[in-house]
Amino acid sequence: MKKITEKHIEQFKTKKYIKFENVLDKKILSVAKNYYDIKFNKIKEYHVTTLSDDVVGPYNNNFYADPLSESLLYELLPFYKKLSGKDLIPTYSFARLYKKGQFLNSHIDRPACQFSLTLCIYSNLKNPWPIFIEDEGCSTSSNEAVFYKGCELNHYRNTLNEDASIVQLHLHYVDKNDDFYNKFVFDGRPGIGMPYNSVNLNERYRDYISENGEWLTKELYEKKKLQSL
Repeated sequence: MKKITEKHIEQFKTKKYIKFENVLDKKILSVAKNYYDIKFNKIKEYHVTTLSDDVVGPYNNNFYADPLSESLLYELLPFYKKLSGKDLIPTYSFARLYKKGQFLNSHIDRPACQFSLTLCIYSNLKNPWPIFIEDEGCSTSSNEAVFYKGCELNHYRNTLNEDASIVQLHLHYVDKNDDFYNKFVFDGRPGIGMPYNSVNLNERYRDYISENGEWLTKELYEKKKLQSL
């Protein structure tokens, strides 16, 4: 991974997102590629979601809080602490397998994703398939990642028209010293590595969703709270 410079820090501070190459050590990347290939393609141990409960459509194969994903959540923590200038703490990890015909709806993330990383583990794309952050495209190949403020920046991907496979790892953090976000440490779970059903996430986030089903930003949540007094 590249050494963090003042230029990187300033870029992230200004644009609220930044792309990095060579994120993982080559040996770790090789292990990750083989591991997720086994999970998604060999033993097929994953969940299938649709637009009724996810931002990826028309369906998506994924898994939440896998042990390797959660381990990488910690492995990369020191680097992104330095880049953000914040005392970050982990919330959760999520791995996805993208295929032809899938897309990512435009959205902002839930409060557990104050600082987010989308890392490409594997891709056999011949053409770029960028993630758009505030309508600015950012393409990633294997071992490249985008670190961004997920609760502030709208992001999306257009429909994938190429017959390809992409394994994307999502790692999420919050600022330990921000009282709005720090209550979402471990995504409300008892601890790192615990499964999705170890906490009632619908109950946990009920007050942070707007009437039209979108996540409330910190500012909108505080405004809503004041209006209810």
